[in-house]
Amino acid sequence: MLTWYNRHHQRLNLNDGSVWQYVKRFTKTYFKMPPLTTPTTIVYKNKEKAEAIADVLEKQFQTNDLSHPPTENIVRKRVKRFLRKKPEEEPEQCLPSEIIGYIDKLKIGKSPGFDNISNIIIKRMPIKSIIRLSEIINAMLKFQYFPNEWKTSIVVPLLKPGKHAKDPGSYRPISLLSALGKISESVLLKRIVEAKEDKLIPMQFGFRKNLSTVQQLLRITEIVKEGIDEGWETEAVFLTSLKRLAGSGQRACYTNLS
Repeated sequence: MLTWYNRHHQRLNLNDGSVWQYVKRFTKTYFKMPPLTTPTTIVYKNKEKAEAIADVLEKQFQTNDLSHPPTENIVRKRVKRFLRKKPEEEPEQCLPSEIIGYIDKLKIGKSPGFDNISNIIIKRMPIKSIIRLSEIINAMLKFQYFPNEWKTSIVVPLLKPGKHAKDPGSYRPISLLSALGKISESVLLKRIVEAKEDKLIPMQFGFRKNLSTVQQLLRITEIVKEGIDEGWETEAVFLTSLKRLAGSGQRACYTNLS
């Protein structure tokens, strides 16, 4: 046994992260969730704890009632018309080399999803499996279908720093999705971005590569500054949810920035 440990220690390398992974086993603190206190009782079982945390999250994240039947009917009709319309051209086929590129970007330390397939297993997949995965993704592109199993996640509650462990509101959830599903999403995203790029207005910054809302804010700031330097009157309209404004005691405003 001692000889095995000696060989194992000799294989540790500072450059590939093996030393960090080895030390992490001894420095990592394992947290066990205590019984949670709800307004009515104390829960001990895992299922009851999950329900208690879900109730708190449901109260925190309430959807705004912004329904407008005429607009919803227009959207519904256009969606039906879009689904009936055949695509003008077939999407670009996914090649095994493209999938290999996404596999190389996977991080080994990530937890697996619902299928329990870890990133290190995917990195060690033989070329036949990668070819089969490309065939599956090409079928998804052809039939416009995404498997429900790859959209199913494992929700893990993490204790917020400095919060009381027995309070259900002290936890934030994270979702563990399938790594194979994430690879498929990357393939789909690449084709969606390429298809929409020439249809966006020039000033569209959100959801575009190498552009962000911060850069958009800087652009608006430059426009305001230019107007002030030239003696112009610059005005702006800020829109947000009326229900959210009412809850925060604010109101919609029409502001003169000159």
